[in-house]
Amino acid sequence: MRRIVYVLYTDCIRQCSGPMYVDRMVLLVMGNIVNWSLAAYGLIERPSDFASYLLAIAICNLLLYFAFYIIMKLRSGERVQCLALVCIIFTAVVWGFALFFFFQGLSTWQV
Repeated sequence: MRRIVYVLYTDCIRQCSGPMYVDRMVLLVMGNIVNWSLAAYGLIERPSDFASYLLAIAICNLLLYFAFYIIMKLRSGERVQCLALVCIIFTAVVWGFALFFFFQGLSTWQV
């Protein structure tokens, strides 16, 4: 019994030190909070337009990944190249138009 407790302590408790990359963990926890809150909203509100609800989750996850990529690139000390900056600005403009049309609600997906 003593050996089992010692093995559990050394393999599970002592080796589970803090995260190696704290900034990555913070961003990951924030992303998880956003995703869990979207899931909780879906459980509580029961949206009748399920396709738009899934599209909203996908858009939020893409925006989170986009922000994570840029933040980690800047945190690691890399420079953002001119072409990458042009692509980021173009993507933000296109996403802005896409979100505008998404929130217009011209079509209904209700079944």
